[in-house]
Amino acid sequence: AVLVSLLFRLGIEQRAREVGLLLASGFTSKLVQRQLLKEGALLAAIGGSIGLAGAVAYGWLMLEGLRTWWVDAIGTPFLKLHVAPVWLVAGFAGAFSIVLFSIWWTVRKLSKASARNLLAGGGGQMEGTGKGRGLKIGTACIILAAFLMGAAAAGVLDDAVIKAGGKTMSLPLSALAFFSSGSLLLVGTLALLSSWFRREADPRPVGKGAAGLARLGARNGSRYPGRSILTASLVACATFMIVAVASFRHDPSHAEPDIKSGDGGFALLAESDLPIYQGLNSPGERSRAGLAD
Repeated sequence: AVLVSLLFRLGIEQRAREVGLLLASGFTSKLVQRQLLKEGALLAAIGGSIGLAGAVAYGWLMLEGLRTWWVDAIGTPFLKLHVAPVWLVAGFAGAFSIVLFSIWWTVRKLSKASARNLLAGGGGQMEGTGKGRGLKIGTACIILAAFLMGAAAAGVLDDAVIKAGGKTMSLPLSALAFFSSGSLLLVGTLALLSSWFRREADPRPVGKGAAGLARLGARNGSRYPGRSILTASLVACATFMIVAVASFRHDPSHAEPDIKSGDGGFALLAESDLPIYQGLNSPGERSRAGLAD
């Protein structure tokens, strides 16, 4: 959704003169918004239809790989693709709704741009944040960041208190606490970044060297804070998901045997070419089979 919103925003900004010409010719802002929304809806419908076919093909390819090339990963070749039409329709509707909302959220920014600015090629002016409005949004972002980071810290502290008491959370609760605190921290940090982008720009020269280049980049990000935050959000969400998934990976071979674990509590796995008639749970039978403790 963030990627679609970012791409559609850039697409509208590239067509700023076209939109400005329509507004200057007498078309109302709502009529232009409606036209752009129709275009976006048509593209979303076409893309969603192609995506459904691609999803089925991708699922078939994955199962084909698990049946042949990667059969050792699951231990059985008896896998079949099951495609339920109701879930295809539900997936299409969900994706279409998310995309349409992202497009609508971007298009509504047009109402804050004047035809004069758009005709001059000022597509970035669609953010409509003057100096006073930018400072108000920045202050609100700081308050939001403080609240979200405080909530995230409270979640981490609660987990630490539970562990200090000699208790542990169940895996579902631990995962919920991790993702809740991490998401709050993520959104809070992005709100803090948004307030920093919306601050009053320093009129002094940026200087030389690496420090000057960094200040120049930060100042450039402040030109269009909405676009910059969308880009930062995209990278931040992807990074968070990669780190989150990696942190929950465990190697069963280094864990204590537990019947509820991924290895079923077995420390060793063995295959025999001949049938084993004696019960290997007793020490005597293990000794007679030539298996030492």
